[in-house]
Amino acid sequence: RLSPDLLPAADNGAELVSTGMSGGHCASTIRVLLAESCEAAGMPSAAIRFAQADLQDPSSNFVQPSRVRSGRVLARCHAALGQHALSTAALDGALKHAEAHKLRWSASLVMAEQRRREMASLTRLQASVRGAIGRRTRAALQMERRRERAAGQLQAAARGMAL
Repeated sequence: RLSPDLLPAADNGAELVSTGMSGGHCASTIRVLLAESCEAAGMPSAAIRFAQADLQDPSSNFVQPSRVRSGRVLARCHAALGQHALSTAALDGALKHAEAHKLRWSASLVMAEQRRREMASLTRLQASVRGAIGRRTRAALQMERRRERAAGQLQAAARGMAL
């Protein structure tokens, strides 16, 4: 289990500016890998600290895909904390950065996350509408039953007066 006590300080540039290499290509900084690990371990606040530190450190500017990854981590973690405006801003920023640096793969990953978010939002909206329709339908049925009872009571009263 990942413990916050064992993590290095997010602003520790000496240790965390180095990059992860994959197939000879510079994929990401250590900070963004730590941010993703913290996110996976259910520690969104720690993940936000590492992602923000990576974005703010000028010495990590040479790893542009990593900056987009940091933005995606920020977006997911802010969403997990219920900070939807910050989450949206982080995704928008990541997409702008990816497009500005012609990072097509990174841009497609950001757009996929935006699409997933929109679909989840649409699903929640549909459930909310279904619930509202269900409540209206139940309320309409209750009102109809009350009217029928009231009409029946009026008819019974009218019969009683006719006798």
